[in-house]
Amino acid sequence: MSWAHVSSVLLLLSVDVTLAAAVEFKQQTIVIPSDQGWWLSSHLTDIDGDGLTDLLALLPAQNELRIYRQRKSGFATMPDQIVALPDQAAWVAMRDVDPQEGKELVISTATGLAYLRQNAGVFEPSPQTLVEASQVFAADRLRIATNPPGGKDANDIIPVIFEDRAALYEKDDDYAWRPARTVDLSLTEATWQAREEFWMMGPAPAFSLEVRRTIRAWPQNGRIEEKTDEKKIVQELVDRIAKDAHRRAYDVEHQDVNGDGREDIVVWRAQGDVNPIVTIVLLLREPDGRLPEQPTRVLRHSGLPIHVNRKLGVSPFRDLDGDGRCELILVALKTRITSWSGLVDLTVSGGLDWFFTVRSGRDGTYSGGPDFQMDVTSMTPRDGGVFDFFRINGDFNGDGRDDLLVKRGSEQFDVYLSAAGPRFFQAGPALNFAAQVDARRVDTADLNGDGISDLFVQKLQEAHITVYLSQPDPRKGTAK
Repeated sequence: MSWAHVSSVLLLLSVDVTLAAAVEFKQQTIVIPSDQGWWLSSHLTDIDGDGLTDLLALLPAQNELRIYRQRKSGFATMPDQIVALPDQAAWVAMRDVDPQEGKELVISTATGLAYLRQNAGVFEPSPQTLVEASQVFAADRLRIATNPPGGKDANDIIPVIFEDRAALYEKDDDYAWRPARTVDLSLTEATWQAREEFWMMGPAPAFSLEVRRTIRAWPQNGRIEEKTDEKKIVQELVDRIAKDAHRRAYDVEHQDVNGDGREDIVVWRAQGDVNPIVTIVLLLREPDGRLPEQPTRVLRHSGLPIHVNRKLGVSPFRDLDGDGRCELILVALKTRITSWSGLVDLTVSGGLDWFFTVRSGRDGTYSGGPDFQMDVTSMTPRDGGVFDFFRINGDFNGDGRDDLLVKRGSEQFDVYLSAAGPRFFQAGPALNFAAQVDARRVDTADLNGDGISDLFVQKLQEAHITVYLSQPDPRKGTAK
């Protein structure tokens, strides 16, 4: 290796370190007065188009929407506006439904669709009628529609729901909304649920029984039948893999594993409480789109899959280097446990040490030892689940690659920054965030538009939000 090559490598390493050191985060706390804090729904969106993400806090118990606008200094601790919502509202959403500049707040109710215009992020008090219709809704709590409900685009289609059909309204160039087509709804699932609980009331416990029937209706199309056929294939496969196994004992993911542009199927199952082993069955789709009759590959490795992204959730596979082909990612306990008492000893120590392993699969097999391995420490489990302790999510140093977010303690997140080349990640946590890890929502979006991920954490049982916003580099005087 030449000295010129060594110098280039050292230069790249110094750039990584300098960039990581330049990132600073400002902590903010928002406490929202609420009668029932655990029902708080939060939604992050840029209301006024200034490039800064604002916060919508929906309180179903109080039937109101609280709006916290972000400024250059961050979020205010008090809401900029409180919008009282009408009775029998099903969902609210930010949509472009009016020719006036900016998106409007659309409210879907039992009497149709209404909306509130905005002026520089402030909504008008009087609603406008968009569609008059008698909609059918279940007795469910009010929610925020973060994605277009039933449509291909947030600004092109809005559904109106009837008992047996959904009318899809589309707008023309003059913002006139008309029903473009009707989709029949067919009953595909009806389930009964029963839950028994004991509540303490005074000196004696009171018994409570809740019985609920859930009915789901979906648009009638061939895609449902196609998915049903594939589910049958997967179930038959699982039955062949493990005698007397049930489909629910395995997790099934749909993702392009080998980078050929076709959606493959990953069937996996973790077994063993103390030293788990994961069994992974790959069904790589054929060029004609069909699934193979036999598994393409069956893998068995020590360790557990982790949370790889928002869409997939927990999966053994994720494309880390951007070449289109997925790597196999697992975490395994660093210390081999031979008994439950040994596990107890580890949990008393205040943390668990893991091997974070990556297998590139360049040879197409994902077998053998890992191509990359590093030490990672997490919090100790309290309910037996560790899949969500590790998340590959958020770019906290602006290098264009997702970093590893680890739950280190009950109120601590550690960040392991990504690295270029075969290293995948830098050793040791570069950042620490103090926030409750047992949260209702953890988001790593870029909230202030500087190209650096921020951290948004909403507590599990309280209307309490912690935000970490990346700050400008003081040496440059401008946003990173």
